[in-house]
Amino acid sequence: MTVPDPQKRRGVVGLPAQRERTVKILSECFARDVLEMEEFERRVSLAHQARSVQELAQLIDDIPGELAEAPREAPEPAVARRIVLREDEQPVYGIMMSRKCRGQWLKSRTVSTRTLMSSVEFDFRDLELPSEIVEINVLALMSSITITVPESLPVQLEVVPILGEVEEGKRVKTGVLRGGPGVRITGFIMMGDVKVRTR
Repeated sequence: MTVPDPQKRRGVVGLPAQRERTVKILSECFARDVLEMEEFERRVSLAHQARSVQELAQLIDDIPGELAEAPREAPEPAVARRIVLREDEQPVYGIMMSRKCRGQWLKSRTVSTRTLMSSVEFDFRDLELPSEIVEINVLALMSSITITVPESLPVQLEVVPILGEVEEGKRVKTGVLRGGPGVRITGFIMMGDVKVRTR
């Protein structure tokens, strides 16, 4: 009979709450320009993959004291929190690369993505959602664009595929948007795919 390792068990207990707290701290650091976009995305990705609270702690052990003491309480539901977005377009460009936009990545009301032979994911699950509609304009060639949303967030998908595919998950709340919050996805995809999913 195998005896459980008490220290290993302690490293797993409270993991979901610690993961949320870590992502929140990293998002705050990104918002205050403490972390660059590339480093922020790398750490958030590692936070989602972490198997223990020790691994999560290593992701924020170099964060300045006041930022590292982010509140430990459970986060409010995403739809209850609001942010103010800029009017200018937020560019997301890529050539033969892979990019995942997670955490508090959204800065503008309109996101303009232009990609060639790339993979890009826009993740709205941990995002403080604005009260207005966010538009993602896609122009992609031989690329894969994935939009991950909570089930409560409505989506309007108007991407035109050219030798490509546009797909909506079964649990995605779709329809014509008449007010926020919501995500409208427009543009063209050629020899690639655009997928909207909930997780």
